[in-house]
This record gives sequence, C-alpha cells and structure tokens, in this order.
Amino acid sequence: MATILLVDDVELFLELERSFLEGSGHRLVTLTSGEAALERLAEIDPTLLLLDLYMPGIDGDEVCRRLRQEQRWAALPVIMVTAAGKEEDIRKCLAAGCDDYLTKPVNKKDLVEKVSRLLGQVRGRTEPRVAIDLHVQLRSDGKCLAARARDISRNGIYVKSASPLEIGAAVEVILDLPDQRALT
Repeated sequence: MATILLVDDVELFLELERSFLEGSGHRLVTLTSGEAALERLAEIDPTLLLLDLYMPGIDGDEVCRRLRQEQRWAALPVIMVTAAGKEEDIRKCLAAGCDDYLTKPVNKKDLVEKVSRLLGQVRGRTEPRVAIDLHVQLRSDGKCLAARARDISRNGIYVKSASPLEIGAAVEVILDLPDQRALT
C-alpha cells in the first residue's frame, strides 16, 4: 500500500482529489500548505506527492525544488497541480523537478492513471493506440529537432528522435499533418 500525500491550500480541491483516489487501496494524507508538507514529510513518508503549484507561503515549485536537493526525497514521484495549465506554469513545474502535472479541475481518469503510472502499476498508456507516421518538430531550449510520430492515443504520443533531449525539459511538439496543417 502506497502513501499518497495531497497538498493544496483549497479544501475543496483536496476533497475532490481524495474522493478520486479513495478505494484505490492507498493511504491518503492531506495537508494545506507547503510549509506543513516540508515539516511533516519525514513523519508521513509518502510514496507519491500530489502538490498544488500556487499556494500562500511556500509554493509547490519551491517544495519540489527543496525535495530534489535532499537525497532521501530526490526520487519521490511528484505530480504538480496547476490552476490554468498555461505554458509558463508547466515550465515552472518541470523546472522544479516534478514528474508530471495535472490542471484544475482535476480529471479523475487522468489523476488515477498518472498516480498508477508513477507508482509503477501501469507501464504504458491505457488508451487504444492508432498507428501513424507523421513528421514532428520538437522545440526545446532554442533547439529545433526533427522526429517521427509512430502512434498516438487520447493520452499520449510516441515520438522517436535521433537527437536526445534533456530529461525534464519542457518541449513544444509540432505535428505536421498530412493536409499540410501544423498542430501544436
């Protein structure tokens, strides 16, 4: 049984996330601040952390940065939750070292799937895959790389590139569709 620590300053969001994860067989612990999370982390000893990005006091990205600096917590799976899912918020989450992110309001299926994947219970995508062969452009940190998309599903795309990207880097993916349109 995993221990999942849910941290959000808004009780409504904590209750929603808790309700989505109840019955999963995991121990659920909720806290309402970044400070409380840092203070009680060793006591709670979570297996996974679901962390709100914007909170009064210590934000989620700062909590994540501090965790990544401590050997004990460096590999703790962290899912950051953002209010709007804007590109700058997503970059902020990834730069802090989170493993994945969700946008509010949290979708139950996405939350359960990401938690299961990060806990090692799901190895791949759970949605049906459709084989494709599309040219893809990857942009990250001023680089533009060519790649090919091999398959796609509702919750993911398999892209293969000969050039490596830095782990945790924010990447803009541009699909060149057969009708000459580009999808970003």
